[in-house]
Amino acid sequence: MGSVRLFWRDSVTLFRHATEVTSRNYVAHGNLGLALTLFDIGNTDGAIRHFEAAIKFRPGYAQAFNDLGIALGGKGDKAGSVRCFKEAVRLQPDFGDAHYNLAITLASTGDYGQARKELEAAEQCGVQPAPGVVQNISGSVGGASQPPK
Repeated sequence: MGSVRLFWRDSVTLFRHATEVTSRNYVAHGNLGLALTLFDIGNTDGAIRHFEAAIKFRPGYAQAFNDLGIALGGKGDKAGSVRCFKEAVRLQPDFGDAHYNLAITLASTGDYGQARKELEAAEQCGVQPAPGVVQNISGSVGGASQPPK
């Protein structure tokens, strides 16, 4: 039996090659961004570039907006993160994960009222939030309903 020859060392290598040999491949850019986020720890800037490229090639790509929102949030850009999650749910209203991510991010800015609405939307889409998230958002009864200025 012959030996198996491996061409792809890992997902980053695979999707990087796909972006190099194809043009306007939004799926490859989105997957490379995700691979950089998951496997190439510390390369958030590279992931952001590829999520942005995926969006450039397919402006209606809700998943790329969601993933970009996660990456921006990881860099501390809550405003950019909120914009991306809002765009993801605008493009795909039944995108439960984007509603959930938006709820968490809005709560982190102090906008608990809108965070509760997004959490409800996520649940209606079938997302089962972690109990701590529900408690944090729902338990903020005396908290601010709008982000601090």
